[in-house]
Amino acid sequence: MSRTFWADPPWRGGRGPFRLGLAPVTESEWLPLPASPLECARKLDLLTHRRDEVLARVPTHRGAVDSVAGFVSERLTARGWSSSTVDSDPLAAVALQVPDDLCVMVATAEGWVLAGACLCSPSFWRLADKIGRPLEQIHAPVKGLDAALGDRMARFLDGLPVDRVFQRANWNVHRDPERFHPVPEQWDRLLVPSDCPSLHIRSERQTLRRIDASCILFTIDVRQFPLAELAAETGARDDLEAALRGMTPDERASFGYARHGAALLEWLQTLPRD
Repeated sequence: MSRTFWADPPWRGGRGPFRLGLAPVTESEWLPLPASPLECARKLDLLTHRRDEVLARVPTHRGAVDSVAGFVSERLTARGWSSSTVDSDPLAAVALQVPDDLCVMVATAEGWVLAGACLCSPSFWRLADKIGRPLEQIHAPVKGLDAALGDRMARFLDGLPVDRVFQRANWNVHRDPERFHPVPEQWDRLLVPSDCPSLHIRSERQTLRRIDASCILFTIDVRQFPLAELAAETGARDDLEAALRGMTPDERASFGYARHGAALLEWLQTLPRD
């Protein structure tokens, strides 16, 4: 997984984080792997002890959310995967089978609304703040994100054909590899280059699949890699440097560039060249 990621990182070609970057994938590439026993246990622990933080649905859309969960369960069963009976909630049960978080979007008069989700690996957002809200309100806390992607994403969702699957990826730098990050990390100082090898790239592989006329399933698979691995990945390293230098002001604000951007660039310059 690590070498595959560095060979085609989401910043390839110097691309910044505010990009749609959607590409079609096959049925077998959608939810391609079952959850590992360790990941399943982690999710189950959250569902047991912090259930209200990781599982939610809009009561008026319960039927739609359960229908999407049933669709996913049928597809995974058809692959020969054993179904989960550990949790009685249909969405939680299928979420325990895969490493991905599962978010159900439903078409309403307000636009696409987050109707239900099992979210065990949030990247600095809380499910309680987003459930029941339309797309533009979901994006609003990230300055510039809705302006950069909101209209294009809404048009894409409106036109997404049934049973077509598309994927995209985002990226950021985190201090630790903890998967459950509902609130931003606290940094007590600006980073210096010597801090960088201990940081981690956090990337979300996201997929979008229309289940029926009014429901879309949005999946999020968090992947994390030690930044120190970049020392052996010349192409990914050079592209990351280009992406950092080319960030817009809004991308810099979202990324936390003022805190660690300069240190990252200086550290990248110290790495040996081929």
